[in-house]
Amino acid sequence: MANSTWPVAGVGGVFEIRQLEPRDYEAVTEAIAGWLDVSWAGQVAPGYFLHFADTGFVAEEEGELIGFLLGFVSQTRPGEAYIHLAGVRPDRRGAGVGRRLYETFFAAVEERGCHTVSAITGPLGPESLAFHRSLGFEVIPGGEAVDWGEGPGAGPGAAEGGGGPGVGPSMPRALLRKQLYPPGTRLQEMSVEERLYHRVRGASIAEMVAMLRELQRHYGPEAVEVAARGLAALHRRRWRQRAQELGRDDLDTYLRLRFLSNPLVTCGVKYEGGTAVLRVSRCLWAEKFRELDAADLGYVLCCRMGEYSARGFNSAFGRSLRSTLMQGDTHCDYRLWDRRSAGSGSP
Repeated sequence: MANSTWPVAGVGGVFEIRQLEPRDYEAVTEAIAGWLDVSWAGQVAPGYFLHFADTGFVAEEEGELIGFLLGFVSQTRPGEAYIHLAGVRPDRRGAGVGRRLYETFFAAVEERGCHTVSAITGPLGPESLAFHRSLGFEVIPGGEAVDWGEGPGAGPGAAEGGGGPGVGPSMPRALLRKQLYPPGTRLQEMSVEERLYHRVRGASIAEMVAMLRELQRHYGPEAVEVAARGLAALHRRRWRQRAQELGRDDLDTYLRLRFLSNPLVTCGVKYEGGTAVLRVSRCLWAEKFRELDAADLGYVLCCRMGEYSARGFNSAFGRSLRSTLMQGDTHCDYRLWDRRSAGSGSP
């Protein structure tokens, strides 16, 4: 997972998640002291931000820190990762910030071969425990615990819930464990990309489908078209920016970025004159939307969006879509061409 920034839509608006950097030490330690408990700040040394930066993450909103997660891959337990400390700014709790930080960590450590994530809750009461259980963590009865002394505790902090009256060192702590892909299940046989999709993106799709069905019920079919128009504008902007950053807007580059290096689709491409013909034999987006009985939404929000990503990358691109897996066809048949090229045009 490259060190980059990922925009995320939350309940309270859009925030960004990026990997930890050494420069974050001061802001995160101040956040620990302010959001959690001042004595917790000493549990994170500056070296952590250098040697474990690729499995630590911060969430920012308009450049301000609103959440963090510090974790690492175990050196003594192969295949296991550990979440040391996490926290969300009190006024942003409940907006999905903590959940996205955890999901980003799951993806990062799975890429490094981990199949299990463990953690120890601090004494934050039932909110913290409920949050971790909602992410698939289980309490390990009688499991190993760490003696944190008489201080306020350690382990994952107020990721979504938080402390409150009665919180103190006498509150019980719990050892938690989550299987990213349990042995002996279909998930174990999946590729890393498939597992990431089903866990992270698949969950996001399920949430989106539920929201759009509710909007349809209240406001009719037009609600989905309004959402699609907003998504189309976002696609155009993002792909226009990618072309500008690369300094290239040719068809081969677009095909490589949009399809050939996309782990969520399996496709082949051939050229017929100046037209690129893509045959997609598998699409995880289509599988998930169809599983949710929402192929109609998937067609609008995924299949149709290819037009806007193509035109955003290069306004001279033409595109046609003759069949889709989303609609139950045996494959997706995409046709793309560059009107600037001699002899190219609508097939």
